[in-house]
Formats: sequence, C-alpha cells, structure tokens
Amino acid sequence: MTAVAPRVIGQSSSRNRPTYQKVAIIAFIVITISGTLTGIMTFVNGDGNESFLHQWTSAFVFASLIALPIGIIVMSLVSQLIHALLSSATDHFKNLIIGIVMALLMESAMAASTAVSQVGLSNLNQLTAEWSQNFIAAIPVGLVIAILMTLVVKPKLQAFMKS
Repeated sequence: MTAVAPRVIGQSSSRNRPTYQKVAIIAFIVITISGTLTGIMTFVNGDGNESFLHQWTSAFVFASLIALPIGIIVMSLVSQLIHALLSSATDHFKNLIIGIVMALLMESAMAASTAVSQVGLSNLNQLTAEWSQNFIAAIPVGLVIAILMTLVVKPKLQAFMKS
C-alpha cells in the first residue's frame, strides 16, 4: 500500500521559482508601500500650486531613488543590532521591534524626501514644518504596514523566496 501525500496548491516540489518572479514580488511590495506613503504625505501637504499627480510623482521618484536604497542598508544594520541586543528574545518579538523601528526610520526619510521635493532646501523652517506634517500624517499607516509586514507578509514572503 502506498501513501500519497497531498500536494499543496502553489507549491512546487521539483523546481525553484524563477528569479524574475521573486524580483517582481519584491518590486511590487516596495512600489505599493512607497507609493501609498508618499501619496499620503503629498495629499496632506498639497498647496494647490501644482497638480497632485505631479507633486506625488516627484516625491515618489525621489523616495524610490534616495530613501528606499538607503532604507535597505539601514534595515540590514537595524536587524543585526536588534538580533544582537535581543538575542534571547523570540524571533517574532525581534521582527516586531525591527518592523516598528524601520517604520519610524523610513517614515522619517520618506517625509524628508517628500518635503524636499515639495519645498526645496532654501527655507529650513518651511522644510521642517512640511517634514513634520508628512511624518505625522504617514506614521499611523507606516506602523500598520510595518506590523502587517512583520506578522503576515514577511513569513509568507520568506517561504516564497525559498521556493
């Protein structure tokens, strides 16, 4: 008598997923998160002088080219630091802390990049005010995204990347 193991839909036991699928998933997640957060920040600070789409596109491109690459490096460093400082904590707890710290850091960086794209660097007081409004507007969404990413998406994404 032979036992037949059920095959889970979506899992392939004989081949790995192509690299382009893995890159596409990561790109989709990054674009969605970056676009959402810069959109919130741009909407909150819309001054009516330019169209929303133009301001948002400028902020999104700036955040994607400057803030996100730096964020990837910072996330690696934060992860190493949290794992070193909280070595006895559970992986779940460490990942949650990493998510919260990264939300705070990335919201700060994206708020800065959005503020710079909206007001430039000539008026520091206006830049600081724009950054503050951007950060306060986006941090609740950023924290929700960080927690969802940490608790739901990251484990599934890690399994997907291993396949």
